[in-house]
Amino acid sequence: MGNLDYEEINHGTRRFGTHGVSSNTPYSHFSLLKTLEAGFGLPCLNHACDANVNVMTDMFQNDHHH
Repeated sequence: MGNLDYEEINHGTRRFGTHGVSSNTPYSHFSLLKTLEAGFGLPCLNHACDANVNVMTDMFQNDHHH
């Protein structure tokens, strides 16, 4: 893959992932950590293990409408 120029980077001609996704579920920095741990199959650390910490799975579904 070649280098991306300014127009490609800043005007959205190259897009990776879904943009503009939102959720009504409350998340914290522990949610992000728990989501990464789940995605990579890692054991959870500290408070990311707490039952009240939500995994951000709804942010990665393909059926979002914005």
